[in-house]
Amino acid sequence: MRAEIDTLKNKLDQQQDKYTGENQELTRRINSLADKLQRDSEAYHDRVNNLNENINSLESEINGKQNELERTRAQNNIQTKELQRNIEEVSNKLDKTRRELS
Repeated sequence: MRAEIDTLKNKLDQQQDKYTGENQELTRRINSLADKLQRDSEAYHDRVNNLNENINSLESEINGKQNELERTRAQNNIQTKELQRNIEEVSNKLDKTRRELS
């Protein structure tokens, strides 16, 4: 009877050792996956932050170009009006000269 108890005890000890080893291996794998997930998450957040910075930079550049375009349009409108005024003046002078010559 004592021999059977010792045999069963040895089997139980072996199973406990086996499960302890398996548990340690699973814990190691879980920790490894958690570390990889953390690294991937940090890399993802860095990438997102970088993309957001690029987007903000491009939006600022677009806004600057839009403002520059609006200024150029305003200047062109002023120049166009000035040219039209000059054309009208010259046209009026020409008409006056024609009338005087007639």
